[in-house]
Amino acid sequence: MLNAADIIARAAAFKAAHETPRLTQPGRLSLSGPTDTPEAVRRKMADDMRDIAALKESVEAEDLIARGWTREALTLYGEDARALANAARERRV
Repeated sequence: MLNAADIIARAAAFKAAHETPRLTQPGRLSLSGPTDTPEAVRRKMADDMRDIAALKESVEAEDLIARGWTREALTLYGEDARALANAARERRV
């Protein structure tokens, strides 16, 4: 009969063997962690713009709102984020 420690060890081994690896996204503008500074917000919004543009070739306010951005954030940071996203795209091309 298995004891609790054996069950926990087997569960951990199973999880490690079947866990989906995280995909790394090269070229991200934002750093991991909180977006609590204006620059971090701009970079995160620019990353979202690049993700959306990769799928549908253009980005509209409604697309960003669907990702959780507010109209206020779009007004405050949208133009700067768009410039960052476009600059990153031009460097890649």
